[in-house]
Parts: sequence; C-alpha cells; structure tokens
Amino acid sequence: MNAIPQPWTDSYLRAAIRQEVDLARAMGHVVAVPNLVTAVTTLRPTTKRGYKFMPPSYRPGDDGLPFWRRSWNAAGPLSTDLGISVIHDPHEGTVSAGAGGGRRNITESYADHPSPDAATWAAIVGAAIRLLEAQNSM
Repeated sequence: MNAIPQPWTDSYLRAAIRQEVDLARAMGHVVAVPNLVTAVTTLRPTTKRGYKFMPPSYRPGDDGLPFWRRSWNAAGPLSTDLGISVIHDPHEGTVSAGAGGGRRNITESYADHPSPDAATWAAIVGAAIRLLEAQNSM
C-alpha cells in the first residue's frame, strides 16, 4: 500500500511540535506549545510556567530541546537511549515503534506524514511518551 505523503502543512507542523512538548513534559521539562511555529522553532525549557521559544533565525539545538519529530539527529538518539525498536512494513506503508513488546507499539501510516522519515519520527516520539508516562506512573 503506497499512498501519496502529506505536505508539511502548518497544522501538521503544529501537531509535531505539540507532540515534542508532550515528550518534553514527560521528561520533566516545563514547556508549552508556542503561538508561532516554523520548521525551526526551538522549544526551550524553563522553570516558570509557560514556555520560551526562539525565532527562526535561532540555531537549532543551541540550548533548546531537540527536534524529536523533525530530525533524525534527535529521534535516533531518543530511540537508542530509551531502547525503542522500530519496524517498517513497506507493504502496508506503516512503521511501528515501541519498547517491550508489540501490544504497546505506536503504529503510524506513511500516508499520514510528509515522508516515511516523518512517520518514523512520530512513531518513535509516541512510543517514547508512552514509555515515559508508564515509568512515571509507577
């Protein structure tokens, strides 16, 4: 099943950054979804309620949180650090990610994302959030 991938729309980018915020919160950072989002919006942790983010001219990764849903440079180490396995099914056009068994895997369809890479990042981040929330509830 090979579908045409979705473009990086404003709503897709906003959803990706919202999931990065959810992951940052699961890791113990205090952040929120910024009002203005771009492909290079950098979330910055703060000790105050609310958020900080840098404008597009800011260099990604400089004192900001990683671009977990927007870059292999962030999603790759995240999956390694948390022991998240990634399995692609090119016939179905899906990717699944999870730690500790298939019943808790997050599955994303390539067709719902701008690229198979973006689908993989979403699956990794979803699995990381699920894993961290389970650990935090123990």
